[in-house]
Amino acid sequence: MGLKTPRREATALARNIRCDGGKWLKGRRILAGLSQRELAERVAVKTVTFISQVETGRSMIMPEDYLAWAVALNMPPREFVRGIMQYYSPATYKILFESASRSPGSPETPVQLDSVAEDRVKNSSPDEIYGELVVSFGDLLLKAE
Repeated sequence: MGLKTPRREATALARNIRCDGGKWLKGRRILAGLSQRELAERVAVKTVTFISQVETGRSMIMPEDYLAWAVALNMPPREFVRGIMQYYSPATYKILFESASRSPGSPETPVQLDSVAEDRVKNSSPDEIYGELVVSFGDLLLKAE
């Protein structure tokens, strides 16, 4: 049995957060009334297996595909990106959307992390959260507007 290293623990934490994100995505798919096959067709992936892998946290949606997923799930793109970001990059999400970081007079109400993601962000350092998930979402958010 191998020793627990900070990198392995960070990778395990990132995997757990992705699993939570997969559950969120599955819930959105069900709310949209889609089967995995129908969603796969709408987002133009070749196999249903990818949808299953995303919903179980074994795969991730690439940022360049977020718009297609938002459309397929009948969601506003910004809402979709905010939702998935809390699982794929919770530290970035917290920086961008936490109330204290909003500029005064901002017309936009920040979306809150769900309780599972919030607990993980509070109890983890950024290095633990990121693990192997180093992705920049700032430019994507600007494009989604």
